Amino acid sequence: MYLFIQNTRTKVHLFHDETLPSFFRRLAWSPDGSFLVAPAGSYKLPASASLNTAYIFSRKDLSRPALQLPAANKPIVAVRFCPIVFKLRGSNSAKFFKLPYRLVFAVATLNSLYVYDTESVSPIAIFAGLHYAAITDIAWSSNAKYLALSSQDGYCTLVEFENDELGSPLPIKDMEQLRPRRIRSLVPITRMSQSKVVEHHHPSVVQVERITLKNNYGENLVGLLHETGSKELVILCHGFRSSKESAVMAGLADAISKEGISVFRFDFAGNG
Repeated sequence: MYLFIQNTRTKVHLFHDETLPSFFRRLAWSPDGSFLVAPAGSYKLPASASLNTAYIFSRKDLSRPALQLPAANKPIVAVRFCPIVFKLRGSNSAKFFKLPYRLVFAVATLNSLYVYDTESVSPIAIFAGLHYAAITDIAWSSNAKYLALSSQDGYCTLVEFENDELGSPLPIKDMEQLRPRRIRSLVPITRMSQSKVVEHHHPSVVQVERITLKNNYGENLVGLLHETGSKELVILCHGFRSSKESAVMAGLADAISKEGISVFRFDFAGNG
Protein backbone atom coordinates (compact mmCIF):
# COMPACT_ATOMS: atom_id res chain seq x y z
CA MET A 1 0.00 0.00 0.00
CA TYR A 2 1.36 3.39 -1.01
CA LEU A 3 0.63 6.96 -0.02
CA PHE A 4 1.47 9.92 -2.23
CA ILE A 5 2.97 12.94 -0.46
CA GLN A 6 0.91 16.03 -1.07
CA ASN A 7 2.23 18.49 -3.69
CA THR A 8 4.91 16.02 -4.79
CA ARG A 9 5.14 13.00 -7.03
CA THR A 10 6.79 10.98 -4.31
CA LYS A 11 5.09 7.82 -3.10
CA VAL A 12 6.05 6.09 0.13
CA HIS A 13 5.33 2.68 1.59
CA LEU A 14 2.83 2.72 4.43
CA PHE A 15 4.04 -0.58 5.87
CA HIS A 16 7.23 -2.51 6.41
CA ASP A 17 8.07 -4.99 3.69
CA GLU A 18 8.66 -8.74 4.01
CA THR A 19 12.04 -8.21 5.69
CA LEU A 20 10.32 -7.32 8.97
CA PRO A 21 11.24 -10.21 11.36
CA SER A 22 7.80 -10.68 12.90
CA PHE A 23 5.87 -13.87 13.66
CA PHE A 24 2.87 -12.26 11.97
CA ARG A 25 1.12 -8.88 11.79
CA ARG A 26 -2.07 -8.83 13.84
CA LEU A 27 -4.44 -5.99 13.03
CA ALA A 28 -7.69 -5.43 14.94
CA TRP A 29 -11.11 -3.84 14.60
CA SER A 30 -12.48 -1.82 17.48
CA PRO A 31 -15.37 -3.54 19.34
CA ASP A 32 -17.87 -1.08 17.87
CA GLY A 33 -16.56 -1.61 14.35
CA SER A 34 -15.82 2.09 13.85
CA PHE A 35 -12.10 1.87 13.15
CA LEU A 36 -9.31 -0.54 12.27
CA VAL A 37 -5.80 -0.42 13.75
CA ALA A 38 -3.08 -1.85 11.51
CA PRO A 39 0.43 -2.66 12.82
CA ALA A 40 3.79 -2.74 11.01
CA GLY A 41 3.38 0.85 9.84
CA SER A 42 6.32 2.81 8.49
CA TYR A 43 6.03 6.59 8.17
CA LYS A 44 8.66 8.61 6.37
CA LEU A 45 8.88 12.38 6.33
CA PRO A 46 10.78 14.09 3.52
CA ALA A 47 14.55 14.04 4.14
CA SER A 48 14.20 11.94 7.30
CA ALA A 49 14.46 8.34 8.42
CA SER A 50 11.40 6.08 8.53
CA LEU A 51 9.44 5.99 11.78
CA ASN A 52 7.60 2.98 13.17
CA THR A 53 3.88 3.47 13.71
CA ALA A 54 0.44 1.89 13.66
CA TYR A 55 -2.22 3.34 11.40
CA ILE A 56 -5.83 3.90 12.37
CA PHE A 57 -8.34 3.61 9.53
CA SER A 58 -11.92 4.84 9.77
CA ARG A 59 -14.39 2.35 8.34
CA LYS A 60 -15.91 5.29 6.45
CA ASP A 61 -12.72 5.46 4.36
CA LEU A 62 -10.32 2.54 4.33
CA SER A 63 -8.33 3.97 1.43
CA ARG A 64 -6.00 6.00 3.66
CA PRO A 65 -5.20 6.26 7.39
CA ALA A 66 -7.16 8.73 9.49
CA LEU A 67 -4.63 8.76 12.35
CA GLN A 68 -1.31 7.25 13.30
CA LEU A 69 -0.04 6.30 16.72
CA PRO A 70 3.12 7.92 18.10
CA ALA A 71 6.29 6.38 16.77
CA ALA A 72 7.82 3.39 18.56
CA ASN A 73 11.53 2.53 18.55
CA LYS A 74 10.78 -0.94 17.15
CA PRO A 75 8.21 -2.09 14.55
CA ILE A 76 4.69 -2.76 15.82
CA VAL A 77 3.62 -6.38 15.28
CA ALA A 78 0.24 -6.84 17.00
CA VAL A 79 -2.82 -4.92 18.17
CA ARG A 80 -5.52 -6.22 20.53
CA PHE A 81 -8.63 -4.44 21.82
CA CYS A 82 -9.75 -4.87 25.39
CA PRO A 83 -13.08 -6.77 25.43
CA ILE A 84 -14.51 -4.46 28.12
CA VAL A 85 -15.90 -1.04 27.18
CA PHE A 86 -15.45 1.73 29.73
CA LYS A 87 -17.14 4.96 30.76
CA LEU A 88 -15.61 8.23 29.65
CA ARG A 89 -13.14 9.82 32.06
CA GLY A 90 -13.55 13.30 30.63
CA SER A 91 -9.88 13.58 29.72
CA ASN A 92 -10.24 13.75 25.94
CA SER A 93 -8.68 17.11 25.20
CA ALA A 94 -7.52 16.16 21.69
CA LYS A 95 -10.94 14.79 20.66
CA PHE A 96 -9.50 12.46 18.03
CA PHE A 97 -12.22 9.91 18.82
CA LYS A 98 -15.71 11.30 19.27
CA LEU A 99 -17.15 8.30 21.08
CA PRO A 100 -19.72 8.22 23.91
CA TYR A 101 -17.62 5.54 25.62
CA ARG A 102 -13.95 4.70 26.07
CA LEU A 103 -12.09 1.87 24.33
CA VAL A 104 -8.74 0.46 25.44
CA PHE A 105 -6.30 -1.37 23.19
CA ALA A 106 -2.82 -2.85 23.48
CA VAL A 107 -0.08 -2.40 20.91
CA ALA A 108 2.95 -4.71 20.89
CA THR A 109 6.27 -3.86 19.29
CA LEU A 110 9.13 -6.30 18.94
CA ASN A 111 10.43 -5.32 22.40
CA SER A 112 7.71 -3.43 24.29
CA LEU A 113 4.01 -3.14 25.02
CA TYR A 114 1.91 0.03 24.87
CA VAL A 115 -1.64 0.43 26.19
CA TYR A 116 -3.74 3.19 24.63
CA ASP A 117 -7.27 4.44 25.10
CA THR A 118 -9.53 6.58 22.91
CA GLU A 119 -9.34 9.54 25.29
CA SER A 120 -5.58 10.01 25.32
CA VAL A 121 -2.96 10.85 22.74
CA SER A 122 -0.11 9.29 24.71
CA PRO A 123 -0.13 5.69 25.97
CA ILE A 124 -1.74 5.14 29.36
CA ALA A 125 0.81 2.41 30.14
CA ILE A 126 4.17 1.25 28.74
CA PHE A 127 5.92 -2.05 29.48
CA ALA A 128 9.47 -2.64 28.25
CA GLY A 129 12.36 -5.00 28.87
CA LEU A 130 10.08 -7.94 29.63
CA HIS A 131 11.69 -10.47 27.29
CA TYR A 132 15.09 -11.23 25.80
CA ALA A 133 13.63 -12.15 22.41
CA ALA A 134 11.07 -10.47 20.16
CA ILE A 135 7.43 -10.30 21.25
CA THR A 136 5.14 -12.38 19.05
CA ASP A 137 1.55 -11.83 20.22
CA ILE A 138 -0.74 -10.39 22.92
CA ALA A 139 -4.16 -11.34 24.33
CA TRP A 140 -6.67 -9.97 26.87
CA SER A 141 -8.64 -12.03 29.37
CA SER A 142 -12.42 -11.80 29.00
CA ASN A 143 -12.72 -9.65 32.15
CA ALA A 144 -9.84 -7.33 31.12
CA LYS A 145 -8.02 -8.08 34.36
CA TYR A 146 -5.08 -9.73 32.59
CA LEU A 147 -3.06 -8.97 29.49
CA ALA A 148 -0.75 -11.72 28.26
CA LEU A 149 2.13 -11.47 25.83
CA SER A 150 4.37 -14.13 24.32
CA SER A 151 7.81 -13.97 22.77
CA GLN A 152 10.26 -16.00 20.73
CA ASP A 153 12.25 -16.90 23.84
CA GLY A 154 9.50 -19.37 24.76
CA TYR A 155 8.17 -17.41 27.74
CA CYS A 156 4.91 -15.57 28.40
CA THR A 157 4.30 -12.52 30.58
CA LEU A 158 1.01 -11.89 32.36
CA VAL A 159 0.19 -8.28 33.24
CA GLU A 160 -2.43 -7.93 35.98
CA PHE A 161 -4.58 -4.82 36.39
CA GLU A 162 -6.23 -3.84 39.66
CA ASN A 163 -9.99 -3.45 39.84
CA ASP A 164 -11.10 -0.38 37.86
CA GLU A 165 -7.47 0.48 37.08
CA LEU A 166 -8.35 0.71 33.40
CA GLY A 167 -11.61 2.49 34.16
CA SER A 168 -15.23 1.90 35.10
CA PRO A 169 -17.02 -0.58 32.82
CA LEU A 170 -19.92 0.76 30.80
CA PRO A 171 -23.25 -0.34 32.34
CA ILE A 172 -25.10 -3.07 30.49
CA LYS A 173 -28.06 -0.75 29.92
CA ASP A 174 -25.77 1.53 27.90
CA MET A 175 -24.33 -1.25 25.76
CA GLU A 176 -26.98 -0.64 23.07
CA GLN A 177 -24.84 2.16 21.67
CA LEU A 178 -22.05 -0.33 21.06
CA ARG A 179 -23.96 -2.23 18.41
CA PRO A 180 -22.28 -1.58 15.07
CA ARG A 181 -24.02 1.23 13.26
CA ARG A 182 -24.26 -1.01 10.23
CA ILE A 183 -26.49 -3.36 12.21
CA ARG A 184 -28.62 -0.73 13.91
CA SER A 185 -29.52 0.76 10.55
CA LEU A 186 -30.76 -2.38 8.86
CA VAL A 187 -34.22 -0.95 8.26
CA PRO A 188 -36.19 -0.65 6.15
CA ILE A 189 -35.80 -4.10 4.60
CA THR A 190 -35.84 -4.27 0.82
CA ARG A 191 -36.39 -7.71 -0.62
CA MET A 192 -34.12 -8.61 -3.51
CA SER A 193 -36.24 -11.50 -4.63
CA GLN A 194 -39.71 -12.71 -3.80
CA SER A 195 -38.78 -16.27 -4.67
CA LYS A 196 -38.07 -18.55 -1.74
CA VAL A 197 -35.88 -21.61 -1.59
CA VAL A 198 -37.32 -24.27 0.67
CA GLU A 199 -34.92 -26.52 2.55
CA HIS A 200 -36.27 -29.59 4.27
CA HIS A 201 -34.93 -30.28 7.74
CA HIS A 202 -36.07 -32.80 10.27
CA PRO A 203 -38.34 -32.27 12.12
CA SER A 204 -39.59 -29.04 10.47
CA VAL A 205 -39.44 -27.20 7.16
CA VAL A 206 -37.21 -24.13 7.09
CA GLN A 207 -37.79 -21.44 4.50
CA VAL A 208 -34.59 -19.70 3.40
CA GLU A 209 -35.05 -16.31 1.79
CA ARG A 210 -32.40 -14.04 0.30
CA ILE A 211 -32.96 -10.44 1.38
CA THR A 212 -31.06 -7.16 1.40
CA LEU A 213 -30.86 -4.42 4.02
CA LYS A 214 -29.70 -0.83 3.60
CA ASN A 215 -27.51 0.87 6.19
CA ASN A 216 -27.07 4.58 6.90
CA TYR A 217 -24.43 4.82 4.18
CA GLY A 218 -26.72 3.50 1.46
CA GLU A 219 -24.84 0.20 1.23
CA ASN A 220 -26.74 -3.00 0.55
CA LEU A 221 -26.03 -5.81 3.02
CA VAL A 222 -27.12 -9.14 1.59
CA GLY A 223 -28.28 -11.90 3.90
CA LEU A 224 -30.15 -15.18 4.20
CA LEU A 225 -33.14 -15.51 6.52
CA HIS A 226 -33.83 -19.05 7.78
CA GLU A 227 -37.48 -18.70 8.76
CA THR A 228 -38.90 -21.33 11.11
CA GLY A 229 -41.96 -19.36 12.18
CA SER A 230 -40.61 -18.79 15.68
CA LYS A 231 -40.71 -15.50 17.58
CA GLU A 232 -37.01 -15.90 18.37
CA LEU A 233 -34.28 -14.83 15.95
CA VAL A 234 -30.52 -15.39 16.08
CA ILE A 235 -28.36 -13.01 14.02
CA LEU A 236 -25.04 -14.51 12.91
CA CYS A 237 -22.17 -12.09 12.21
CA HIS A 238 -19.10 -13.41 10.41
CA GLY A 239 -15.52 -12.61 11.35
CA PHE A 240 -12.66 -10.97 9.50
CA ARG A 241 -12.08 -12.31 5.96
CA SER A 242 -15.16 -14.52 6.22
CA SER A 243 -18.72 -14.31 4.87
CA LYS A 244 -22.24 -15.58 5.40
CA GLU A 245 -21.46 -18.48 3.04
CA SER A 246 -18.65 -19.92 5.17
CA ALA A 247 -18.99 -23.49 6.42
CA VAL A 248 -19.11 -22.29 10.03
CA MET A 249 -21.93 -19.81 9.38
CA ALA A 250 -23.93 -22.29 7.30
CA GLY A 251 -23.44 -25.03 9.89
CA LEU A 252 -24.53 -22.79 12.76
CA ALA A 253 -27.59 -21.60 10.85
CA ASP A 254 -28.56 -25.19 10.07
CA ALA A 255 -28.09 -26.37 13.66
CA ILE A 256 -30.02 -23.47 15.20
CA SER A 257 -32.89 -23.63 12.72
CA LYS A 258 -33.26 -27.37 13.40
CA GLU A 259 -34.06 -26.37 16.98
CA GLY A 260 -36.98 -24.32 15.69
CA ILE A 261 -35.29 -20.90 16.01
CA SER A 262 -35.12 -18.52 13.06
CA VAL A 263 -31.67 -17.41 11.92
CA PHE A 264 -30.40 -14.48 9.88
CA ARG A 265 -26.85 -14.53 8.49
CA PHE A 266 -25.52 -11.68 6.36
CA ASP A 267 -22.40 -10.17 4.81
CA PHE A 268 -20.93 -6.97 6.23
CA ALA A 269 -20.24 -4.23 3.68
CA GLY A 270 -17.25 -5.12 1.51
CA ASN A 271 -17.58 -8.87 2.15
CA GLY A 272 -19.28 -11.74 0.42
